[in-house]
Amino acid sequence: STQSRSSAASDVYKRQESTNYEIGVKSEWLERTLRLNGTVFFTEYDDLQTSGLTDVGFMWLNAEMETSGVELESSWLPTDDLTFNLAYTYQEPKYGDFENAGCWSTYPWHSGEEDPRSNGDGSCDLSGERLHGNPKQIMSVNANYSFDVSTGVSGYVYGQYAHNFDYQLDGDPVLETLQGDYGLMNLRAGLLLEDQDLELVAWVRNALDEEYVTSSQPTLLQDGKLLSYYTEPRTYGLTVKMTF
Repeated sequence: STQSRSSAASDVYKRQESTNYEIGVKSEWLERTLRLNGTVFFTEYDDLQTSGLTDVGFMWLNAEMETSGVELESSWLPTDDLTFNLAYTYQEPKYGDFENAGCWSTYPWHSGEEDPRSNGDGSCDLSGERLHGNPKQIMSVNANYSFDVSTGVSGYVYGQYAHNFDYQLDGDPVLETLQGDYGLMNLRAGLLLEDQDLELVAWVRNALDEEYVTSSQPTLLQDGKLLSYYTEPRTYGLTVKMTF
């Protein structure tokens, strides 16, 4: 945990602490070629260090937060050269006591509707609200195949797909459906030349050319506007690695 002083206010962050509870199971099947693991977790954050937006800048805040969920993962080796991995997470993060949080800023400008959680002093009570910026479900799968080309030369082919379910990017309701489901696929293929200590890798990132926003927030002193960050489009290239 850390402490830092806000440049926009005289408040000082309280020390952040967390308590985590987990119960899980690990198992191996099919002569230890198949591994299945599962975990149920619950985490409490005391004085979670976060921030809120005011008319003139950001204010640094502490909040209570808790999250619970399930994590599942598996690994399968059908052959000595082929590996599959699968992971899935379901989570429910929400604020506990957070009475002095920031309020809607973009939505009121567009709709004329004020934040119903207002305390009347420019702050809002977000106690019990869902934490934005966190999808409820995340799933990923990857596969790797290795092979020998000749003496001292080997290769591999790797593919990864991750699916993020829809989530709210910011506290304003105008953003609730801004980011829907999206899937990311990354691919690469490589050759390892052991005698030359050389690796050649051809790769593609975001192979499906998905367009999605990584974060979005209201802008300062410009009512009704949003500052959003989009990810990179499909990119590809060739990487040469040499060990000296």
